[in-house]
Amino acid sequence: MMNFNFPNFITVDNKGLKGVNCNKPELNLITIDKTDYVFKPLSSRGNKGGNSIILKIYSNVSISSSEDYDLLEDRTPDKILKIMKKPFNIGFRKKEVYYDPHKRFLNEIEAIQICNSKNSLNVINLYEYGKCIINKRNYLYYTMEVADCDLKDFIEKNHSILDYESKIKFCIELLEGLKEIDLNKFYHRDIKPDNIFIVDGKWKIGDLGLVDGRQLAYEFEETAKFIGPRGWISPEVMNKYLTEGKKFKHTFDCVIDIQSDIFQMGKIFWYIFQHNTPIGTVKPQDFDLDYKEIYPIIKRMINYDKRKRFQSIDEIIKLLKAIERKLLLN
Repeated sequence: MMNFNFPNFITVDNKGLKGVNCNKPELNLITIDKTDYVFKPLSSRGNKGGNSIILKIYSNVSISSSEDYDLLEDRTPDKILKIMKKPFNIGFRKKEVYYDPHKRFLNEIEAIQICNSKNSLNVINLYEYGKCIINKRNYLYYTMEVADCDLKDFIEKNHSILDYESKIKFCIELLEGLKEIDLNKFYHRDIKPDNIFIVDGKWKIGDLGLVDGRQLAYEFEETAKFIGPRGWISPEVMNKYLTEGKKFKHTFDCVIDIQSDIFQMGKIFWYIFQHNTPIGTVKPQDFDLDYKEIYPIIKRMINYDKRKRFQSIDEIIKLLKAIERKLLLN
């Protein structure tokens, strides 16, 4: 666990980090594990992350002017720093309410560490973690590897040049990441384009902020809660939100598990191949005929009934690799 301090002119509000010194950027300095870093917001449009502040951090740089600071945009950061927006209070109960972000943040750290310890190749890598002090208040943080971009940005920039083989390769890598999470007995529950990243040419799954599954440090009361990314959720999420604990005449599947992750990943695959998402009953004519071999696979992944979806991730990988081999032979 690594702790560090921000400069005393830095503050935090609901929108994120405040007070970054542009007139004297050499003062925008933090030290983590005996290494000095210059920090910079991830985006000039503000911080990306609902409950978090996201910063780029650079080591071994010489900053003496605002021009030097601006030129950092042309350099790849050493790491990404993710900080909770809300101050961290010591002393938690084991059973916690759904909306507390700090305990979820700690569970996220634990889950990523477990995946990393098993040499997961398609789950984002975490480096340091702990607490940082901003304006005399404690905030949770962790650092992670730098991604080139997320899936949404990648598709929007490269859709016109992506071929069938490349898309199949992406899907296989994402399934390998999901398999790594599943083998560690976790459920991601928040699979969406913003949480999928390309790192040195390899696709990785990140942002495990809603992770569940094996025993983690904190448990949550989630009865009838909406859990997951709007627009990418599984039927089980809506069942849970609308019906769980309501004593209605009919009962519905409200369990969010690996089958729910497979459903969300099926919607991601649809997005990769034709850049929108499936809603309602889908038919072959709704899908790009250039990719007709992938359609039945995706359709089964997004079946309303869990029992009719694939029962293992390996089943899907095997089918995609068969398509990949066929494309290579052609």
